[in-house]
Amino acid sequence: MSIHSDAQVRLIICDFANTDAAGKLNVIGGGISFMGSGPQGQTSPFSVAVIVNVPSKYSGQQFVLSLELFDETRKQVVQAPAASGAAEALRVQQMVTLAHIQLPSHVQTPPDAEVQHVMVMNFPTGLPLQASTYDWKVQIDAQNRPGWYSRFHVLGPAPGPIFGGPTGPSDITGIAQPFAATKDEPEPPHS
Repeated sequence: MSIHSDAQVRLIICDFANTDAAGKLNVIGGGISFMGSGPQGQTSPFSVAVIVNVPSKYSGQQFVLSLELFDETRKQVVQAPAASGAAEALRVQQMVTLAHIQLPSHVQTPPDAEVQHVMVMNFPTGLPLQASTYDWKVQIDAQNRPGWYSRFHVLGPAPGPIFGGPTGPSDITGIAQPFAATKDEPEPPHS
């Protein structure tokens, strides 16, 4: 067995996330599936939290945790401007050392106890993403498993008005015409 095969991974896309001094995850507005995009193509601010749980037998061991943003519509890793100005894959990797479980000395660690690692990525100004379907994907030691992703959609702007269209309802196929009196029916009186 390995950390990769025994790991349980969860991802949360939310308005904001952080970890406290004890390593607990704090989430505000979790479960985002849809994001809008502003006039400059920037999404609203958001955070991504990755939670990895593994059996305590792996305490003290290391693994590489990777998180990348994949554009499902275009079938490619998202490219984002780096500090140098050049476009680079939106991917982050972190070497993780699994901490030992810290319990008081008079308490016995349960045999099925798990150790946890939490990674939080905050995007306080959003990301420059086009309208599309995206997946945040996780890998452990360069390997992934089904379910180690979280999908969201960036919505495009609402369509604007159409100019140069039909001149009225009578020009639109399938629209009922206004009521007109027939020869057998007198026209209603006008007041």
